[in-house]
Amino acid sequence: MPVGLQVFDPAGNIAVDTSDLLGRVLGVRAAGKVNGSINVPGFSTGTGWAAVLPHRVDDVYSPPIWSISGTTLSWSYSEPNAAYRADATIIYGVY
Repeated sequence: MPVGLQVFDPAGNIAVDTSDLLGRVLGVRAAGKVNGSINVPGFSTGTGWAAVLPHRVDDVYSPPIWSISGTTLSWSYSEPNAAYRADATIIYGVY
């Protein structure tokens, strides 16, 4: 049986093969505590994804919510008071 790329763990189990979706990081952006958006031309090369890493995690601070439309990554805060918004970093890419 022909095989493309396969990666095995120490126990001999397949950890990755060519049918898996592997993400590619395109960039990192500091969100600050303000709503914003950026153009990411690389989103046209696959399905976009993002992950928010709040700099502080507790019940008081609200992280940004992200969305992708075409090649635009946007983020916004549901918390109207900037003092209660969590400063965050957004990692984004495609798979």
